[in-house]
Amino acid sequence: VPGSYKWEAIDQDNSVGYSLKLCESSPSTSCGQGAAVCSHELSQIKVTGYVVDFNTTEKCPGSSNNFQASISFQCGKTMGTPEFVAAAQCVHYFEWRTYLACKKDTFKPHKEVPCYAFGPKGKHDLNPLIKVTSGYLVDDGDDNIDFYINICRSLLPDKSCPQGSAACLITSQGAFDMGSPTTQLELLSNDLRIQYVAVGPPPDMCNQHAPTVTITFICPSNRNSGSPPKMIAETNCRYEVEWVTEYACHRDYLESHNCKLTSERHDISIDLSPLTMGTDTPYHAFSGQKDSPESYNFYLNVCGRVQTDECGTDGFISSCQVKTSGDIRKVAGRYQNQTLYSDGDLTLIYPDGTKCSTGFQRMTMINFECNENIHGNPVYAGETDCTYYFDWETPYACVKEKEDLLCSVLDGKKHYDLSPLTRFPSDAADNWEVVDAKPADADPKRFYLNVCHKIIQTAGASGCPEDAAICAKNKTISLGNFLSSPQKTQIGNDIRLIYTNGDICSHNTRIQTILTLKCKPFSFDLSPLTKPNGYYNLTSGNYDYYINVCGPVTAATCPLKAGACQSDKSSWSLGEANSHLSYYNGLIQLTYSNGSQYNNKQHTLRSTLISFLCDPQAGVGKPDFQAEDDYTYNFRWYTSYACPERPHKCLVTDPKTLHQYDLSLSRSSASGNWLEMDLTDPASRKKYYINVCRPINPVQGCDRHASVCQMKVSNMGVSKRGPIIEGPDRLRLEFTEGSECISDGVKLNYTTHIHLVCSRGTVAKGPRFMIFQNCTAKFNWETRAACAIKTTTNTNTCSIVDPNTGFEFNLQSLASKTGYKTKANGKDFLTRDTFIINFVCNRSSHPGKLTLVQENLSSISDRTVRDAMFEFATPLVCVPAPVSCRISSEGNEYDLSHLARDNEDSPWIPIDADGGKSRKFYINVCRPLPSVKDCPGPLGACGVLDGTGHNLGYIQSSPQVAEDGSISIVYQNGDKCGESSQYSTRIIFQCDDRPGSPMFDRTDGCEHVFVWRTSEACPIKKSQVDCRVQDPQSGYEFNLNSLKGTDYSIVNGKYTYFLSICGGIRKEVCATSNDVAVSSCQVDGSSHKIALESHNLIYVDGQIILNYTNGETCHKIYQRTTEVYFSCDPSKHPGEPQFVNETPDCTYMFTWPTSLACIPVKTTSCSYSDGQGHSYDLSSLAMDTQNWVAEHRTGGSERFYINVCRSLVQQGSWKCPSSAASCMKSEDQYVSLGQVVSAPTMDGNILKLHYANGQTCRDGKRQSSTTINLQCDKDRVDSRPSLISVIEDCEYTFHWLTAVACPLNTTQQEGCKVTNPSTYQFDLNSLTKAGGYTVRDSKDHNKSFQVNVCADISSAGCTHYFSFHTSLVCDHLDDAVDQSDTSPDFYINVCRPLNPIPDVSCPTGAAVCMDPDNGPPIDIGQETIGPQINNATDEVFITYSSGTVCASDPSKNYTSTIIFTCQSGLELQGSPQMLRLQDCVYLFEWTTPLVCPDSTNTSGCRLTDSQLQFTFDLSALSDEVQVSSGPSTYYISACGSVKDEACKKSSVCEVSSSGLTKTTTSFGISKVMTMDFKHEEQAILTQYGGGDICPQQSSILFICDPSAGRGSPQLLPKADDCAVTFEWRSSLVCPPKKMECKLVSSHQTFDLRGLSSLTEPWKFRYKGDEFVIGWETRSACAVKQQEVKMENGTIHVPETGVRLSLGALYFHHQASGDIRSNGDRYIYHIQLSGITNSSLQNCLGANICQVKLNAAYRRKIGSSSKAKYYVKGNLDVMVPSESQCGREKTKMVSSTIMFHCTPSAGMGIPEFMLETDECQYLFVWHTDAICGLTVDAQTFDGGTTEAPSLSGRSRAVAVVLSLMLIGLTVCLLGLVLYKRERELVIQKMASCCRRGNQVSYKYSKVNMDDDGGEEEMEWLMEDLEAPLTFASHRRGNHHGNGHITTKHVNTDGLHSFSLDEQDDDSEDEVLNVPGVRVVKSNAP
Repeated sequence: VPGSYKWEAIDQDNSVGYSLKLCESSPSTSCGQGAAVCSHELSQIKVTGYVVDFNTTEKCPGSSNNFQASISFQCGKTMGTPEFVAAAQCVHYFEWRTYLACKKDTFKPHKEVPCYAFGPKGKHDLNPLIKVTSGYLVDDGDDNIDFYINICRSLLPDKSCPQGSAACLITSQGAFDMGSPTTQLELLSNDLRIQYVAVGPPPDMCNQHAPTVTITFICPSNRNSGSPPKMIAETNCRYEVEWVTEYACHRDYLESHNCKLTSERHDISIDLSPLTMGTDTPYHAFSGQKDSPESYNFYLNVCGRVQTDECGTDGFISSCQVKTSGDIRKVAGRYQNQTLYSDGDLTLIYPDGTKCSTGFQRMTMINFECNENIHGNPVYAGETDCTYYFDWETPYACVKEKEDLLCSVLDGKKHYDLSPLTRFPSDAADNWEVVDAKPADADPKRFYLNVCHKIIQTAGASGCPEDAAICAKNKTISLGNFLSSPQKTQIGNDIRLIYTNGDICSHNTRIQTILTLKCKPFSFDLSPLTKPNGYYNLTSGNYDYYINVCGPVTAATCPLKAGACQSDKSSWSLGEANSHLSYYNGLIQLTYSNGSQYNNKQHTLRSTLISFLCDPQAGVGKPDFQAEDDYTYNFRWYTSYACPERPHKCLVTDPKTLHQYDLSLSRSSASGNWLEMDLTDPASRKKYYINVCRPINPVQGCDRHASVCQMKVSNMGVSKRGPIIEGPDRLRLEFTEGSECISDGVKLNYTTHIHLVCSRGTVAKGPRFMIFQNCTAKFNWETRAACAIKTTTNTNTCSIVDPNTGFEFNLQSLASKTGYKTKANGKDFLTRDTFIINFVCNRSSHPGKLTLVQENLSSISDRTVRDAMFEFATPLVCVPAPVSCRISSEGNEYDLSHLARDNEDSPWIPIDADGGKSRKFYINVCRPLPSVKDCPGPLGACGVLDGTGHNLGYIQSSPQVAEDGSISIVYQNGDKCGESSQYSTRIIFQCDDRPGSPMFDRTDGCEHVFVWRTSEACPIKKSQVDCRVQDPQSGYEFNLNSLKGTDYSIVNGKYTYFLSICGGIRKEVCATSNDVAVSSCQVDGSSHKIALESHNLIYVDGQIILNYTNGETCHKIYQRTTEVYFSCDPSKHPGEPQFVNETPDCTYMFTWPTSLACIPVKTTSCSYSDGQGHSYDLSSLAMDTQNWVAEHRTGGSERFYINVCRSLVQQGSWKCPSSAASCMKSEDQYVSLGQVVSAPTMDGNILKLHYANGQTCRDGKRQSSTTINLQCDKDRVDSRPSLISVIEDCEYTFHWLTAVACPLNTTQQEGCKVTNPSTYQFDLNSLTKAGGYTVRDSKDHNKSFQVNVCADISSAGCTHYFSFHTSLVCDHLDDAVDQSDTSPDFYINVCRPLNPIPDVSCPTGAAVCMDPDNGPPIDIGQETIGPQINNATDEVFITYSSGTVCASDPSKNYTSTIIFTCQSGLELQGSPQMLRLQDCVYLFEWTTPLVCPDSTNTSGCRLTDSQLQFTFDLSALSDEVQVSSGPSTYYISACGSVKDEACKKSSVCEVSSSGLTKTTTSFGISKVMTMDFKHEEQAILTQYGGGDICPQQSSILFICDPSAGRGSPQLLPKADDCAVTFEWRSSLVCPPKKMECKLVSSHQTFDLRGLSSLTEPWKFRYKGDEFVIGWETRSACAVKQQEVKMENGTIHVPETGVRLSLGALYFHHQASGDIRSNGDRYIYHIQLSGITNSSLQNCLGANICQVKLNAAYRRKIGSSSKAKYYVKGNLDVMVPSESQCGREKTKMVSSTIMFHCTPSAGMGIPEFMLETDECQYLFVWHTDAICGLTVDAQTFDGGTTEAPSLSGRSRAVAVVLSLMLIGLTVCLLGLVLYKRERELVIQKMASCCRRGNQVSYKYSKVNMDDDGGEEEMEWLMEDLEAPLTFASHRRGNHHGNGHITTKHVNTDGLHSFSLDEQDDDSEDEVLNVPGVRVVKSNAP
């Protein structure tokens, strides 16, 4: 009863407390034994009704009255507490609402104790929690029991609970009393506690322990959400219950008496006063039907008097109850200003109404609910024992600072708490940002979200609607408010939070957002609480307790293995230590059992229960002893280690681009942390532990809150903010507030900065240490997580990608039409239904095996169940073993990582040249194969053998380096091979200068061996030369020279910074007192020098760092330095520097995102195998130093750059995206036409390369793409691609005729020789060595091998493999060039170093080499920046620098300059010529058509090409032809239209038939035809537009093929339905063929160009099939005539002293015989003294004048003043002129008269011989006038001596044969010279001027087809006598020799050339008429 307790009351306003003694038996007050109301003496008690008055004898100060107290008792539902009301005239009034004042026992319990306590902050009252009916269900985590409690009061026995129990346990065995209240509520520390103890025999489950329940009430801080009562201990019926509730806070925190709650006092802000009604109609609500006479109408007001007199005129009536019939009116409550807010409930209480029959005064309770959009009215909710409840929705109930709804979910016995996700303004945390999975480019948005709370108005969310819980920022839209608590979904375990009442959407509805939260388990780690050699101690009562966590106590007196120990004089183990933790709903428990025996009858072993509870501020915390119940010991431990990790922000959005980045890189506890070593100081190496998005996983010695820890520093920084965007795909993480750090005497805190750089498609890498300074550690991290999030739509829904490794687990191959079956529990399971399937790794289970794991419910007895869990074992989900591709050996570093293919790439397909076998191999390097149909699982290699896929090995080990520098990788444990072995793979990598492709070498037992010669296997070379630095991984050299010469300014605050890269700043920008160059300068009014020019460029982990040092002194101790960090940004060309910060030690830091720091590394497999023994390898076309420049339309301004199987090589300042493999330059715009996406494929006989994902096309939907069709042509050793079609400026198609596209075949030959069919014959006979070679074993030096080449050795044994490096197997050799016995030889290559030259050892890397006659070759040109244009002369030139010191000026080095000048003509690439050496510069001139601007002219079906100076006529191909393709037929009329009228006069028409229906489609008409000549393809491209629909278009590529005749078109693979392309090989489109007719050998020059005739072909006739022709001609002699002087018609020969007068030869003569094919006839006037005939007015002064018969045409073709005379046996006169050559404007006309001594000819007459291609007119003059110059007769074969002269055309046979031979072999139209393999023919013509040693050749007719027609014959020439040895001169050099691509010229023909130093111009060389002898052949 109340009289049994001491009661207290408080006057809160005056801070006065009272203690009351109600009865004599009551406990004494603090004023003493006799005080009834402290502190006054008890004298008299007066009871009047329910009022008790206490009078004292003590006078009240200032009054004649004594102190008095008056307590008014009123009926209440609980025992209640006395409440102070007021004090007046020394009378203190109290009010006490209690069930004892009620008339009936309705509310009287079986047992109740006082439920309040006083603390420092005031009264704590739990009376509102007391349940009059029912009770509270405790959350205990056990679904088999229910545990109910009431507060301070026994439960109403409605749950079958025993009467009087306040705690009740209900199990399947019944209900048990677990305790009743015996003592009142206590305040211990800051928590409230009450204990219940059961009386009577304990249940059996309690092990003879008396059931005891301890309930602890905890006041949450800062209005954080509470929780329902939760069981935290329950051993041996000792129950510990914890309840976090705001009712446990002091009451003043909960209540208000003015209808307002304020932030200052209540931590919330609510004001209900606007709801107060003044004189208006009162609020009203009906308890039932409005018109029912039994219903009640309630009149209400808020915080004021109700505006009606229905219940009286009392001014305090706020709730009035009126029966509808009008006969009952009751006051339902009076305004006493009591507003209560607790645990999310806002309640207004009106007590003191009219009494009910029980004596209880009616009370009204209004529960206000937040609704921003409804200004509602009260709604009657119900009545209980004269208490009336109302609900009222109103915006005034909305909490203005924190939401009032619970953020937890109770689902039966499952509790879900979302409050850790809530972000509060006080947390200094940002809102959650939502990943936009499908961003709209046209309307991008950012989404901000909070959980159970409105958006925080910070950062990007500033400006969001104030009450929005989720907001879209663009147009700033509220997507919903937090108006309802979260709910559990009906299906599954998801939690759904619905935000409603957002902004208005369409149709006047409001936006709502559904947020679904899915369970993601997390773990707790209490290991940091473990003290390895210690304990925690505490004292309770007479005992000391020692405790350890998950480990034994090491106190001296405690028993061994004890995890807890009790001690006084003796010690007892309270349980053996273990580490088995249990967790439920935030409670972690650790139980120690098997302790020391207890002294009871059973000698029970002691046990300990430690309950760990979350307290974020507690840190490690400490244990608190709760109680001992005999042998059970309970401890409670509050620690932050029991708190779930508060999520860190890992998502960030770029506010400019709205690109989002997600750094979800956190490692699970099983994976540990990211580790990185600082090796900068070998004596003090440091290890860092790093985690992201959460603190580090526990490490001994590291702070658990730290995100970075270093072994010597427990906390290197804590995550306090989200990622920071530094730029596109570049982020920064800052971890601050680490441990204390001292830097230069200043106290700081350790900080960590991590710079994250996007690295797509790479194997997961960790952070890399960069630098530590000023207490800040900096790391660089290349990761996919730093790449902007991109959402792609993938139809392959059966795959998943590991975000850390990028490895794709693809289960698509497991798809089965029939499903998988398994039997279990007597049923058949078929996985076509919906089940849960867990996939587990099993490397030997292929493709997979299904087993049943768990069955929960059976719905059909004989077949299938729905609720079942299966396990599917398959190798497809095996995680690949991580291996490193970076290895070191013998001081060299190797890196094969660029050969690793990821899932976006194609696997490597090794070349298999062994035809006839059905097999195909796939391999990868250092990581598993990308998805391959027949090769499931993370395999390293796979073979498809006879149509079946075989596992050839898993990746299990890293590469190994052999002693010879080769690298090998072994993949093991493949499929079963034979009875006891398994397949394995060995890949041997060898260093080469090309990317190369893998090649299948052999099978060694069950091991497949592949050999791969590649540049990736070469040792990494580190270079640092003149603003260049090399990436040690790829060998790629970064060149920053293009940034030189510019002063870059950066403004930051008041300072302007100037930077110059690799050089000094202009002096006027930053002046210095001396001439020292300054590279970095800070300007603030006056200049400030920062750092000098001494620079150091280094490359560290993906960043280029430029350091400037030795600057001015700052702070008296530091020297200013500058660091510029260059990072890759493909979009910046070249970008600009950005200031970062200035460090305390005066280091100025800048970042510079630029494309110059990017490495193009995108590659793909470059080989193809058809699985039938045919392999193709395009790797030789992959360029690593430059790119292919495709041929396109003539005159077009665009430039197309292409690489093969890899990205373009970045070139200087260009702007092609680094990822592009095809790029177009149009004016200043660079457009990506596609990236490498897949390996080559085969379509018919065409190899196709497809590049996709280029720049977005004009339609805004597609992306540019490139298709390269590569076609085999063995004659095209060195060609380039040609553009043949462009569809809608989006799809580009190139055609490439090349020998590289021909299939590779193994070639075997005898005689130690073998021939590459497309290039060269290799002869290894010279390697044969008597006795062989001795080779030492690299591992066992005592072992050696004897090896020989092409010869036997004396002994033979096992098979071994050796490598032999020799120049004899090098392909593509350069030519040796000599001129004379004393002059040097020069060797030149264009745009790349020279290829190996036999017998000439030019320095490595030289592009221009001089080989003097008396010394070793020297380098006179090596490095170049490429071709340039001289704007003044419009000439192309290349300058090479060298490291060779100039002999004439040692201060200089030699350089070489080649000037290219234009010379048009048919297929002449020209030849270089050394002009002079001047000032250490070798100057060369190269006349070539390749630098001539090209143009074409089209007229009808005729195409004229200016570069070739030739007109093609396609009219002969106009007849209609047909091409069939499946169901369609294409009709083609090249220059007209097809006959079918349905084709609408199309030139190309497709006709398709389907049944009786015929469909025609026009692919273009001739009126819209364009024609162009493709020099590279030697083809004419015609394109037809104006087709149907797309519109369709078509292209025909006419390719010259002399053997094809008229030919016919073939359809090429289609790239698009809107375009078709045909290839038409025909001899009718072949241009005339020309050859270089100038040879150099043995220091002598031979020039046959003079024999090339444009006027008349050489002719001969002879019957028979074979000829042996001996030919002696002056033209085949070295060009070295002796020039003589002629004065007044007399010639003087200085060497012999001979003087000869020309006599009559000196005067006028006339030559004829020039009759052209068009009928034009010319005569020539010749007068060596100069023409004086006035009738030839235009010829006056000339030596030779050309006159056209029957026309007025006159032209000087020889000027007398410039004539030169040469003697070499006979006399030659060279006469230049000033007349321009009509065919080649850069050439001038010249004439040559060849005088021959013929004694019988008399004076003779000049004869016109021919006009050469170079506008040189040749005349022959047989005369006896020059015989005086001849001293010896010429000797011919056979010993006969005769004059070599030939008189006129009367010597028919010899002349005709000579002319015919010239026509066949020299520079004209002979088909012999067209085929590439016969190009060597003309080069066989050697020094045939050696008397008696003629060169003989055999010509044979070779039939080309079975008909053997004359038209189908070719001439085969064989060398019958070995000529002098010299290197062949051909086009077949390596493609990397390059292309000159400056200005619009065709430059593909410039390759390696040799040349000699020319003394004479080619125009001045003498040509003699040959003598020819024919002999019948004796050869077969």
